Amino acid sequence: MSRPYDLYIRFLFTTGLSSVSLVNEKLKEISLAPIDQDELISIGGEVLAAVPGGIEKQIDRKVYGPDFIPWMEYLDVKDLWVEDKKSLKTIYDIHSDKRYRLSLNGLLMKKMPVSDIRQVLNLKFSAGYSEQQLDIYHRFFFNPERMRRSDWVSYLKVCDPQERHIYFTALSSGLEEVKAELDLSASVSVSEELSKLLRKSLNKANYYMKISTKEANFEARSWIDTALKLTDKYEKYRSADSTDFSKSLQMEFEYIDNEFPVPDEATLTALNSKLKAKEEIEDKDQER
Repeated sequence: MSRPYDLYIRFLFTTGLSSVSLVNEKLKEISLAPIDQDELISIGGEVLAAVPGGIEKQIDRKVYGPDFIPWMEYLDVKDLWVEDKKSLKTIYDIHSDKRYRLSLNGLLMKKMPVSDIRQVLNLKFSAGYSEQQLDIYHRFFFNPERMRRSDWVSYLKVCDPQERHIYFTALSSGLEEVKAELDLSASVSVSEELSKLLRKSLNKANYYMKISTKEANFEARSWIDTALKLTDKYEKYRSADSTDFSKSLQMEFEYIDNEFPVPDEATLTALNSKLKAKEEIEDKDQER
């Protein structure tokens, strides 16, 4: 399963955190769901398959040479290595404000440009995040473009109810509906809402007409009357509304296009053995 913060996990691995328990501690600090051993092996395997042996040793020893940062750029994790510490602290602080973070994530899912998100949320929350800071957050901590539909099905299960509701809305509804759910300023298309009510009224009328009892006939007449009234209003607003009602808003999530080396079986096996060994050492240390 891919996660919106896979790139952050890759960064953690490059810092020498090759133990799933240590990685999960870091994730817990910023309220991100934990990963399992297989996920870490997959992400760590990609890193080891991409870098030469000398860089792997630098990662293990945490002693870095002049060639280290260029390889971090190749792995697309350079920003968290070189970003100013004060700016990094500000980026990590986004996780401590749940309302801001959820709003940010919801708008990112609708592919709203970071520059526009910054204006909307900085005004709403009196925040002062820069575009660069929001861009780094987007790429490392919540990048919907890394997710396929099947990944969302699995990921939503580990989200809390509020997150699940917003993310599901973002996956199935338009931008304005998401903004409304987040209590952000949103525009309303009167004709579009009337269209929905008209369709539901017609469905109700057809349903009760099929039953054909005294009570059902009364309900059918009521819904037909409602539908006729809505039809007049709908036609009135539709003529003045340029919205294309036949357009369905659907979000497509795709993997990033960048090619990345895939670890071979030997690399994964060696990494798995190394991780298990480190876990055993940690368990013994805790017992002491």
